[in-house]
Amino acid sequence: MGYIGPSPNPGQNREVDDISSGFNGSEVNFTLQVSSQNVSPGSSNAIIVSLGGVVQNPGTDYTVAASTLTFTTAPASGLAFFGLVLGQQVDTSDANFSNPVITGDLSIEDKIVHTGDTNTAIRFPAADTVTAETAGSERARIDSSGRLLLGTNTSRAAGGNTHKLFQIESTDATSGLSLTRNSATTTSSIISFAKSRGTSNGSNTVIQDDDELGRIKFSGADGTDLLSEAARIQSFVDGTPGSNDMPGRLTFSTTADGAASPTERMRIDSSGNISIGTTTTSVAKLTIQNMVNSRVHFRPIGDIQASVAGAGLGLDILNDGGDTVMDLAMRGATTYFRNASGETMRIDSSGDIGVGTTSPNRTIEIKKSSPGIRLEETSSGGSKRLEFFLDGSEANIAAAQSSQTIMFSVSGADTMRLGRSGSHAEMFLNTTSLLNNGVLSIATNGSNGIGIRTGATNSQTHMSFQSPNGVHGTISTDGSNTQYNTSSDYRLKENVTTISDGITRIKNLLPKRFNFILKPDVTQDGFLAHEVSSVVPEAVSGDKDAVDSNGDVVSQQFDSSKLVPLLVAAVQELITKVETLEAA
Repeated sequence: MGYIGPSPNPGQNREVDDISSGFNGSEVNFTLQVSSQNVSPGSSNAIIVSLGGVVQNPGTDYTVAASTLTFTTAPASGLAFFGLVLGQQVDTSDANFSNPVITGDLSIEDKIVHTGDTNTAIRFPAADTVTAETAGSERARIDSSGRLLLGTNTSRAAGGNTHKLFQIESTDATSGLSLTRNSATTTSSIISFAKSRGTSNGSNTVIQDDDELGRIKFSGADGTDLLSEAARIQSFVDGTPGSNDMPGRLTFSTTADGAASPTERMRIDSSGNISIGTTTTSVAKLTIQNMVNSRVHFRPIGDIQASVAGAGLGLDILNDGGDTVMDLAMRGATTYFRNASGETMRIDSSGDIGVGTTSPNRTIEIKKSSPGIRLEETSSGGSKRLEFFLDGSEANIAAAQSSQTIMFSVSGADTMRLGRSGSHAEMFLNTTSLLNNGVLSIATNGSNGIGIRTGATNSQTHMSFQSPNGVHGTISTDGSNTQYNTSSDYRLKENVTTISDGITRIKNLLPKRFNFILKPDVTQDGFLAHEVSSVVPEAVSGDKDAVDSNGDVVSQQFDSSKLVPLLVAAVQELITKVETLEAA
């Protein structure tokens, strides 16, 4: 064994403090102390141990590691103990040497002290533990688990249950890590995170898609420990890695108030696309998605010159050439939308929207050549479209499908519909059913079906009935009376003859008394249409006993006004007869 200073002196053997009070038949490990100070013999052969007056065999009956004595068999309670550390102490009090050569182990009981600076030392305060001290205080420690502790002598977990190999802790701003690189290059200091799928140090086993490569965690004390995590930044493999090919993504996570763990808020994938509020791979450079609140908030600091005059806030979207393709600007209470050609739309301080105008006079005003609005629905199979547009001098409301109707609702009630069937239009008021194949179908419920009011008291036409041949009839008023008119101009007629059989034909008419089936309590005078048709055919329309495809009655109709010419002719014949009798 090598020595520093004089050779060992037998008088320097030291008796170990009695440890027999700890004998209980189960405990095998005991701390060796001399005068209550830990002592490290160096090896099992450097200490004599006696139990119950029997000297023990070193290496067989006991072993020594640092200041710990370990028995092969636990000493029984009541056994006497005696221990003597042999002369291993080094006395350097009168030594004067430089560049010593040590050819064996150097055993140090407690610490190595800096000469002339006794409060600076390297210590061995416990088994498998080394500390460094300056100014009498511990600064660094390597504990029995190989962890390097700076500013603390106790390892603890932060942001997780695992105790990390390198820990820094203090009570002031010195708790931090500073990296500085001094070089005439563009390169800075670097912190590197790396991972392989190997199971031993030095491995290069290839990693896989979605493997985590590194993590920065932010944790705080919650009154119990430091395990609660507030935020994290992580790196993952984002694709299939290979030789010199390592696709990656970064994720940023925060913990919501009341939650116990972080939730991913943003990611940058291997294509450089940014996703906020979603973990789905983005197909755009920036995707913001949140079912509750999805928005981007820009707040100006000082004056920001937007794309409109004055200070405001702007968002520009540029193309590859740096040209603005879309510009959103806010100044005061007005929002502006612009493209490369200029302003396209604005929302003013009243919430009015102007397209093609800077001063909207309505909630939505569109001012441009052939302006229009199109509404299109495609989910029900086949496109349905409604358009409002101006085309030249005409204003248009158009439905895309010929079978589609335009519905007008008031207070949620279906009030009017416009549609088209084949070559003709259809209009429905208070009904959705086509009435007698009419272009206009009106259903009433105790109110007038059609009300027409003129603006004057002289003769005014309320309704006009026309065909391609011209006007055939009107309904008019003169302020007091209503006239139901039909065309009777002689210029429209030919083959004109005088009715000579008025009485004969009148006698063929068969007046009846009857009630309608739907009103059994009302008896009235009238005719049966099919009986009139043989006498005055033009007074009857429809066919006797006709039904539709459903078997429902298609009723004949009778116009009693068509009997007036026949009645007048019959009266004239009677007058002639009376006058002849009176003259006889």
